[in-house]
Amino acid sequence: MYKIKVITGIRYGRLEVKSEAGRDKHHNGLWLCKCDCGNVVKLPSSRLKTGQTKSCGCLLKESRIK
Repeated sequence: MYKIKVITGIRYGRLEVKSEAGRDKHHNGLWLCKCDCGNVVKLPSSRLKTGQTKSCGCLLKESRIK
């Protein structure tokens, strides 16, 4: 069995990790994250830690508007 490092409460960009949400098909830890805009998304820890995902998608929408 794989261990998951607890990252609850940590912020990654606009996302705050709220709780563990299980594992994906590759046994990576999944996390429920709340964005500053209010949306909730489920993401693997690898996308958060590498900086691949910084928001629920609102950041990209804002940059396209400008």
